[in-house]
Amino acid sequence: MSVTIDVHPDFHKRREEMFDAYGQGDYHKAAELGARILQDSLAFDAIHICGVALPKLGNYDQGYDFACASLALTKPPVEWYINCAKTYCDEKMYVHSMAFVVNGLEAFPDNLQLLYQRGINLCHTLAYEDGVKAFDECLEKYPYFYHAKMSKGFALHMLSRYDEALVCCEEVEEVAEGGAYEDVVNNHSSVLMDLGRRDEALWMLEHKVRDPQRKGTLYNKSLIFLGNGNWPEAWHLYRLRDTVQSKSKIADLGLRLAQTLDEIRDKHLVLIHEQGLGDCLQFIRYAPILRKYVSKLTIGVPRSMERMAKQLIVDGDYEVIAGRHMESEMERVMKCDVVLPMLDAPAILDQRTDNIPNERYFLPPPDALVQERSIGERDGRLRVGLVWAGASRPDHLMAYAIDRRRSVPFPLLEPLLALSDRIQFVSLQQSNHSVDDKRIMQPIGEDYDILDTAAVIQQLDLVITIDSAVCHLAAALDKPTWMLSRFDACWRWRWPEESDWHDQNTEWYPAMKIFRQREPGDWESVIRRICVGLI
Repeated sequence: MSVTIDVHPDFHKRREEMFDAYGQGDYHKAAELGARILQDSLAFDAIHICGVALPKLGNYDQGYDFACASLALTKPPVEWYINCAKTYCDEKMYVHSMAFVVNGLEAFPDNLQLLYQRGINLCHTLAYEDGVKAFDECLEKYPYFYHAKMSKGFALHMLSRYDEALVCCEEVEEVAEGGAYEDVVNNHSSVLMDLGRRDEALWMLEHKVRDPQRKGTLYNKSLIFLGNGNWPEAWHLYRLRDTVQSKSKIADLGLRLAQTLDEIRDKHLVLIHEQGLGDCLQFIRYAPILRKYVSKLTIGVPRSMERMAKQLIVDGDYEVIAGRHMESEMERVMKCDVVLPMLDAPAILDQRTDNIPNERYFLPPPDALVQERSIGERDGRLRVGLVWAGASRPDHLMAYAIDRRRSVPFPLLEPLLALSDRIQFVSLQQSNHSVDDKRIMQPIGEDYDILDTAAVIQQLDLVITIDSAVCHLAAALDKPTWMLSRFDACWRWRWPEESDWHDQNTEWYPAMKIFRQREPGDWESVIRRICVGLI
């Protein structure tokens, strides 16, 4: 007895179109065709395509159900596990991705892509130590797979195991090809920069790369030039950051970006924030200068800075709009003539180390607000604000790693807190960094925005802070500010000569003094120098 299975006459055509659409990145069409196929027949590959296409469209729950079903209803090929693992990793759903990896490895324990994806997922969840072990297991079975060694080098870099990271980079450079070679040379250069070996890092970017015009290479060169004070060329190269960093990509919004000063003259300009809050506080200084060139100025800032932005000292009117990357205010932004990201202002204004506008650009917080946010009557001691930890960014691997290096473990502050008989310490940390220590006043509430914090700073004699938004806020208010800088300091603070690691001032803020680590991770000596300065 024969069995006949009815298949829709367009089944094979739809199936082919579905695969083509997915391969071309047309996920909407792929999911739509998959759904149409499933209306007429139980096709496992259509279930699978829906499982990996729907997450790309933001339909995560239904997509995950389809993905799981495609792997449960039949004995799936290994490629389906790999597709699901990679798709959900791309969508930053790392737990889901790891589930597909684990299940896939049960069925295919020696599969190269699944072993590698396990290491990738572990690194994305900040489990770098486990990531290194996963890459080692992958390399034990597939020693020729240099992508695993390159990723291992990245994980070691994030762990500040610099010497081991350099070994990985050097070994991969001998065998990598194409874009992977360019990537590993740039990674190698980044490790050298973090070690303070900037001349070697620059040499690599100028002599070892095969494509010197690659945007990632030019961007890394800009960081070295900025840190070394070679600003005219650096600022223009730094404009490549929106094509390199996975941060705010303003160009993707379809806005007209200003390239020169002439393009903003007598126009309605939106000066738009990007990157972190500290960047906004630092580079909003250019608003008063730009106002002189334009017919109308609109400043886009994060919501927490909306009130502070209205305290700018500007000759002429301006408006402030607030929102995360401006999505909520896009209708207003689109009405402007031209947009300038804040960190592009130095490029069009031809900024050098000797012409930075470093005069005060914020009005002091209103007296009524200072009274409302009062930290009480003075008791005769020096009042010193403290910030020892930054905002953790687990969604951004590099930012998270930098935060680990810039933050000071609280117990290391003990020599400083031991001076509380003569110093009243005031925490300027947000409430998520509260500590159980009666020697520190902790006035910053969950509802405080930047202007509220400024009102507290107004009542202090000195602010001691890591490289965070508060260091920019305090120094911009002309409050004496001592900034604790990690060894691999941010480019904006300029890098000293390798033989000259004394504490220094900065062109950006006359009120700031920088206390640098002289060895990676060495906060103890920094705290000792701070204590000597206070006694």
